[in-house]
Amino acid sequence: MTDTLRLPKSPSRSLASWESWKRYLGIGLILNITIWGTALLYLEFASRIYTSKSAVALPRGGEQAQVNLPGVGSATSSIQSPYNTGSADPREDYRYIATSDPVLEAAADSLDMSRGEFGRPLVSIVPNTMLMEFEFEGDTPEAAQFKLEALYAALTARLDRLREFEAARKDESLQSILASSQEKLEDAQQSLSNYKARSEFSTDAQVEQLSSSIEQLRREQVQTMAQLEQANANLNQLSNSLQLTPQQATEAYKLQTDPYFQQLLRDYGESSAALVGLSSRYTSDNPTLLSEKARQEEIQAALEERSQSLLNKPFAYAEQLSLYDSPSRQQLLQNLVTVQADRQGFQARVQLIDQQLARLENRLKTLTEQQSVVDELRRDVQIAEAIFTSTLTQLDLRSSDVFGSYPQIQIIEEPSLPNSPSEPKPLFVLLGATFGSTLLTLGVASLWYRNHKLPSKRVQPAYSTLMPNWIEMNTGETNSSFPTF
Repeated sequence: MTDTLRLPKSPSRSLASWESWKRYLGIGLILNITIWGTALLYLEFASRIYTSKSAVALPRGGEQAQVNLPGVGSATSSIQSPYNTGSADPREDYRYIATSDPVLEAAADSLDMSRGEFGRPLVSIVPNTMLMEFEFEGDTPEAAQFKLEALYAALTARLDRLREFEAARKDESLQSILASSQEKLEDAQQSLSNYKARSEFSTDAQVEQLSSSIEQLRREQVQTMAQLEQANANLNQLSNSLQLTPQQATEAYKLQTDPYFQQLLRDYGESSAALVGLSSRYTSDNPTLLSEKARQEEIQAALEERSQSLLNKPFAYAEQLSLYDSPSRQQLLQNLVTVQADRQGFQARVQLIDQQLARLENRLKTLTEQQSVVDELRRDVQIAEAIFTSTLTQLDLRSSDVFGSYPQIQIIEEPSLPNSPSEPKPLFVLLGATFGSTLLTLGVASLWYRNHKLPSKRVQPAYSTLMPNWIEMNTGETNSSFPTF
């Protein structure tokens, strides 16, 4: 039968373990009381902070205005959407402006606060929306709300000043362009007036009237040419019938219509007939015959003189014109002379029309060239007027384009009046105290457990050296037991 060796417990060791446990327990209680006391004191005496919240939106769409100017063109003014560019978000600009020192100082001054007392807002951007959220802390709910309202007022005033500055810069640029376009318009108008003053061209109706006159003269020219051709045909026919040229017929008619020449011609015929009779009865030296010859010579001299006066030709030429023909021939001769006169009238009319056409066509050419210059100057004036009017219209339209770079903000949620403080948060404080107390308790317990086990491990080598000697001394004894230490 094998005997069991039992080591008696040491009363001093148990007492030391109990003392150690009480010591660690006291340390843990003190530390836990410190943690919970600090947390409760913080909740009781910490300054209350209230947070007012609000939300604003920046409009997404742009605006466009177009004005049609009759006879000039159109002017367009557009407000581009601030979200058109993918490289920048306008809300980031607004967040920077809202937290800038000028805005915060203006808001603090409106509440009679220093810059440090006023604080700084928390501005966040809601992704995939047009919204921005604003938060502002204050010692009281009203203070937080007032601060956020003052921030909005200062931000709006700052944006208005930025818009005014941008509008003034744009207006200055447009005013410069407007002055330049006005100067060009005045120069174009002056050039047009000066050219009209020194040219024959006045209005477009002047060219139209001149063209109409030329067209009427051309129609009259065609009619006169037709009449002239008809007169030439009649004249040729009569000339062939009389076997006289038109010039000869005219000369013969002139002699026949001259009473004095005709009287002389009749006297000459009578004298010639008388001489024939006298020559048959008398000798050549008969006084009567000689007297009649002298009379005939006087008549012939008078005919010669009259022929030279009328035709600038001798009487011998006039005798070849058949001045003693029948009455029918005389009628044809009269008709030929009449047709000849008409022909001359038509020729004169044709020449006059040709002269008038040449003069009017030259004038039309001059006026047409001047009209082209005037039209070009008018186009310059119209272009200058269009540019000036368009620039002026754009200047008027730009006055409404004040939200191009800085769009107007829309308050979606008014600054709230908080019902409860945002700090301190009791739940977070209690959770923190619980977590800290738990960790501290576990740490103290682990430390006690470690210190309680280490001494027992250190006495095991002493037992291992004592036990063999004690067993050798008590060999052979039955029902022996280990001594109690």
